[in-house]
Amino acid sequence: MNSPQIRNYAHAFAKQILPAYRQSPEAAVKQGYQQAIAHSPDDDELSSSLDFLAAQEKSYAVSDPSSATELALADFCQVLFGLNEFIYVD
Repeated sequence: MNSPQIRNYAHAFAKQILPAYRQSPEAAVKQGYQQAIAHSPDDDELSSSLDFLAAQEKSYAVSDPSSATELALADFCQVLFGLNEFIYVD
């Protein structure tokens, strides 16, 4: 899940949900969940995802402020790729 190919997929996915993020981080999280696993996040998933995005963006802002949001979204997308719902079909 940490291969360059997966990371490239995560960046591409992040670019798709970036417009929603500009509306609100919550909208981006919801769109990401819908596109990746075809359901909306529950309250805990939404809260955890928003906390994760904020922490990642803050971390990246130290070294690369112009790309912090997109890098944080790519991290979030990579997390979505690792969810059981993404990997396994019920």
